[in-house]
Amino acid sequence: YVTYEVGCIDALDLSCGLGDLRSIFLRFAHGFALSPDVTTLAIAVGAPYAGGSPAGVWELATATLTTTRVITTGGKAIHVAYLPGGSRLVVANQAGWVDYIR
Repeated sequence: YVTYEVGCIDALDLSCGLGDLRSIFLRFAHGFALSPDVTTLAIAVGAPYAGGSPAGVWELATATLTTTRVITTGGKAIHVAYLPGGSRLVVANQAGWVDYIR
């Protein structure tokens, strides 16, 4: 997975070269984390924009890249990581705090 602040996330399958390339649009996508069971991709979205993504964390199903949950954190989410076992997400925020999400 590759995120670009300008507005997209690419899923590349390197086992077959770049043959399986999927992209979705998600503006201000920064860091991401793959769940330990590899079914969920959590993406830190740093800033809201008119009519678009709220700042926070977006969770996507890896099989389809469809949104399964949006968690509004406020501030500017920049980095995200799953704790071992995958029960919680840790979100670093440029506004000066860390969110722990179940």
